Amino acid sequence: MKQFEIPCNFDKNFIGGLSEKIGLFPYIRFVYMAAWKDDGDNTRYSATFAAGYPATYDEYVLRIKLIQAMGLNVCILAQKNFTLETIEKYYDLGIRFFVMNNDALADTLKEKHDDITLILSITRNLSMVDICNKSNDFSMYDNIVLFHWFNRHLKEIKELPKKYKYTIIPNSMCYYGCKWAATHWFAKGATIEEYHKNVKWATDQCQPYLTDIQNTAYIEPENLHYFDDYIDCYKLVDREWPTERILDDLQRYVERNPVVPRNEDFYKLP
Repeated sequence: MKQFEIPCNFDKNFIGGLSEKIGLFPYIRFVYMAAWKDDGDNTRYSATFAAGYPATYDEYVLRIKLIQAMGLNVCILAQKNFTLETIEKYYDLGIRFFVMNNDALADTLKEKHDDITLILSITRNLSMVDICNKSNDFSMYDNIVLFHWFNRHLKEIKELPKKYKYTIIPNSMCYYGCKWAATHWFAKGATIEEYHKNVKWATDQCQPYLTDIQNTAYIEPENLHYFDDYIDCYKLVDREWPTERILDDLQRYVERNPVVPRNEDFYKLP
């Protein structure tokens, strides 16, 4: 059984909606969320402007505790400008999963805590050459989240080093060869309007490439079986989506919508 990592969008209805999906809990590896807004930089900064975003840090912690009370793991996104002290604060909250992009910090955490699980963020934008290069060491991470490019290069996925475990994002509609993702991911703004203005440039560069489904990174639920033998788990996005859509996507990917699948070659672009 493959598990899924699902996003928390900080909607006030998210925890209630999640509690109604108890039948899907065995398929949830963890619920991932941005760290508290003052603790470091994360992707999808727009979440801090969401109507349901916690008013205080104590309320933020309460949301974590409510998810944990359902027997689910929580994962903190700690991709940029995080320190050991900050990570330890979340560790003390019972969190054992972190998405990171700092090898030295990851190495230190692994030496200090043998019960911690670290995931190398997609924001590293690793290429096939990067992962296969023997001079590169990613052993401090339990999983590597593969960049969108791999969603259309199944042949290359099969050739990745077996010493690592890999995670892939199947439900992204981003251009599989996007060169502007980092600008989009880490954009910030003092207001939601300023934030959207700052991400518009990256979006405008990417959008013209989305002429059909094959130009995206999207993998239909019924076609995950092409990837199962090479992928440890799947990560679902997006934290800017409403709760209903997030949970509906989880349901569809768990059930895999058994319809007529695509040919495997669809995921093997030259």
